[in-house]
Amino acid sequence: NKDAKKEQFSQATLLYTTADKIIMYDPHHLLGRAYLCLLEGDKMDQAEAQFNFVLQQSPDNIQALLGKACVAFNKKDYKGALAFYKKALRTNPACPGSVRLGMGHCFMKIGNVEKARSAFQRALELDPSCIGALVGLAVLELNNKRHESIKKGVELLSKAYTLDSANPMVLNHLANHFFFKKDYTKVQHLALHAFHGTEIEAMQAESCYQLARAYHVQGDYDQAFQYYYQATQFAAAGYVLPHFGLGQMYLARQDFDNAAQCFEKVLAAQPGNYETMKIL
Repeated sequence: NKDAKKEQFSQATLLYTTADKIIMYDPHHLLGRAYLCLLEGDKMDQAEAQFNFVLQQSPDNIQALLGKACVAFNKKDYKGALAFYKKALRTNPACPGSVRLGMGHCFMKIGNVEKARSAFQRALELDPSCIGALVGLAVLELNNKRHESIKKGVELLSKAYTLDSANPMVLNHLANHFFFKKDYTKVQHLALHAFHGTEIEAMQAESCYQLARAYHVQGDYDQAFQYYYQATQFAAAGYVLPHFGLGQMYLARQDFDNAAQCFEKVLAAQPGNYETMKIL
């Protein structure tokens, strides 16, 4: 419920503002405010300023170090995020598995696949029910594209689904798998469930894309158009697959101007994309 969530954020903000008058420089108060800013999503700079203030007073504060790691990751400074995770781990080697999970995502972003694998495996050793680590390892296996690797990847996703059958990240990855198995009914069920289970636009874009291409391959171009279009509205700048699909739908409608705009967006992000250049 978006309205209820908005109201709760407003109430929390009001309480923190009131607390400013009583304990403005208390580290626990500052950390609480900073994490509230992180949760709101569009207040990264405010969150970072408060984490910095805490770290100036207490350079080894674990919560502030992990907060700085989150801010850096969201700002696409993956090496910086990794440095904060490592410092937190050096400060407290008994950190929970979620710290290793964060490190794994950083290693993935900077292209160090083996270190990412090790981090995800260590996260699972510390927390066998860590969904993120199961998904991370599953993606690494699926990316190998060998029969045994794919089988292992699906087993990991199935285990994650057993632990949390409503997790949108798991549902989207399973939808992707079943698309290649040509089980489009399952794709639609999983992707729709994922879409309604999250407010994170990047995940919603992925769900809409899975739905769109399932309808596309079955020849239902109206539904495919609707979901491709919706995916483009949610998608981050670098996620161009929905634009390619939407361009194809415009071509089917003989709307060449809109089709060209879609394909140009793909080329802007991927200048060497052969399929797009061929269509244009």
